[in-house]
Parts: sequence; C-alpha cells; structure tokens
Amino acid sequence: MRTFTRFGLLTLLILLAGIGVLPAQAQDAKVACDADLILSLYTAENNFNYAAVADKVMAAHPDMKMTDMSKLDYGQFTPLFDAMMKMMDNSMMSHGSMMDDKMMGSMTDMMSMSMADMEKSMMASMPADANMAQITTLPVGDIKGEPAECTALRASLRQFYTALAGEGMMMSMMPEATATPSS
Repeated sequence: MRTFTRFGLLTLLILLAGIGVLPAQAQDAKVACDADLILSLYTAENNFNYAAVADKVMAAHPDMKMTDMSKLDYGQFTPLFDAMMKMMDNSMMSHGSMMDDKMMGSMTDMMSMSMADMEKSMMASMPADANMAQITTLPVGDIKGEPAECTALRASLRQFYTALAGEGMMMSMMPEATATPSS
C-alpha cells in the first residue's frame, strides 16, 4: 500500500508539472517582488497608462534600462493583470487612456530625466507665488536585499508617480494663471 501511495504521489507530481501547475524551471523563473510593489505597478498601468509612458521613454532613450515587466511574478495578483490585459485592445488603448498627447509627451520627457533633474525642473516650472513649503517630501521605501529588477521598478514607479503629481499640480494651477477677471 505504501508503494502505491508513493507511486500515486509521483504520478500526480509529474502530471502537475506537465500541465504547468508546479513552478517553472530555474531558467524560466520570474522575479518575485513584494506585494505592495506589484499592486503599485497594477495601479500605475490600469489607471495611468504606465507601460505606454515607459515604452515611449525606452524608444526615445534606448540606453535607459527599465524593468521587463514580462519577467515579473505577479503572484496572487495575476488575475488582476490578466483581466486588465483582456480588456485592453487597440480601440481601448487609443480611446481609453486618461492622458492626452500633450500629457503623454510631458510625462515621457520627465521620465527621461534623472529623478533629481526632474524634481529641479518641476520646481523651476512652479509659479513664483506657489507655496511649496506646505508639501512634505516623504521618505523612500526601498527594500534592502530585493532583486535588482524590483529596485529598478520601484524607482521607476516613484518617478512616474512624482511626474504624475507634478502634472496634476501644474494642471490645477493653470486655471488660476489663465483666469480672466470678471466684471
């Protein structure tokens, strides 16, 4: 009976490996980042078209290295990414993005800079009367010992969200700057 149980277990393992339920071999291994980083990537892509901006940055600057998102393990959030990808077809991509061409160009330009240069550029573009003292600079949340791909993705997403926030601040200040006095 014991031999049959071992044989049955071995057969089950072989079957599971054959249909892809067991983890892939080392050469096909995906990079596993922390859950918060993967959720941040999902939010950036699903709501703000992160991949399109990253693609434009890499096309304009082939020397820039960005994380290959196809090599990431989305873990328990894989169904979210799968559903998002199913919803994205050519018509949705061209009509469903929250970014117009001007904002996409601006985001691409900012993402093409170093983080320090981007922050300097954003500060220089603020109106002289903007009260920046009320804005707190939050500490970064890097994780020591994580895979290099995760660290690079974390930095890229931080820069993306910072650029997005900068765009939001500029857009919120535009009506004030262009408003005409009423009589």
